[in-house]
Amino acid sequence: MAELKERLLKMGGLVEQMIHRAVESRSGATAISLPRWSIWSIRSVAQIEIDTWRRLLATQQPMAVDLRNIIACSRINSELERMGDQAINICDNTQFLLAEPELKPLIDIPIMATEVKQMVQRSLDSFVKRSVEQARR
Repeated sequence: MAELKERLLKMGGLVEQMIHRAVESRSGATAISLPRWSIWSIRSVAQIEIDTWRRLLATQQPMAVDLRNIIACSRINSELERMGDQAINICDNTQFLLAEPELKPLIDIPIMATEVKQMVQRSLDSFVKRSVEQARR
């Protein structure tokens, strides 16, 4: 179970990096390489999930509490994977938009990205600490 939590945190860190890089991609200089990096990253996230669930369920025969944790991790992972997919979409759209003149400066997007990264960190932290109160916030 400790390894499962560790892998989940690794996935969360990967998604945070993807969000950061997606927002960075609007500068244009890094936009071309980001989708390739993002696709590799999201595949890594998905592979970590598959490896972990198969091995845990096949070899450990988890009981009620552990099974609930595994299911919770699986659902969290699905959401992290979805966030990674959205980061890829942002990169793709950024490349398209960079070909056009900028209509206005993008001020709110970096602020939202910072907030999202903090939310991911706090959510995973509440899961690891098993803090219901922190999870609700």
